Amino acid sequence: MLTAEGNNISSFQWSGPTNFESSENMVSIQNIDQNQSGFYSVIVEGNNSCIIIDSVEVQVLGLPSTEITTTDQGLIALQENASYQWYNCQDMLPISEATFQEFIPESNGSYMLVISLQSCTDTSSCYILNNVEINNSMLLTEWNVYAGQQAGSLILETNN
Repeated sequence: MLTAEGNNISSFQWSGPTNFESSENMVSIQNIDQNQSGFYSVIVEGNNSCIIIDSVEVQVLGLPSTEITTTDQGLIALQENASYQWYNCQDMLPISEATFQEFIPESNGSYMLVISLQSCTDTSSCYILNNVEINNSMLLTEWNVYAGQQAGSLILETNN
């Protein structure tokens, strides 16, 4: 919201990008987008014919893209150079250390991304993954199981 105030004012004349004009003292632009970034100027005329001119630069930041593509292994956010946090849609909790552009889940499920860019944040839809594979090399590995020193503990050992 842009505001020009004062006592004994007879008129306000605002102008700005994309042919914006207004004669109100308080200006609110609905559905603003990046094309409306730029300098907004106001000419204020007082009842005594005194004229004051002022301007302000407004930068409209766009929301980051929440577009995601699926791969054989997981999900990739198409927005680059942002901050990423992947969430499990089932419990809506952030996934620990899942803060990269690419997310490779450990199990099937539904996942979403909260992405931030230039102080703007948006959230993707939930994406269902049901093709998460168990690493076959772990299945073929020979495992040795030993009783641990503490009650109820086990020691797993592999030759790999």
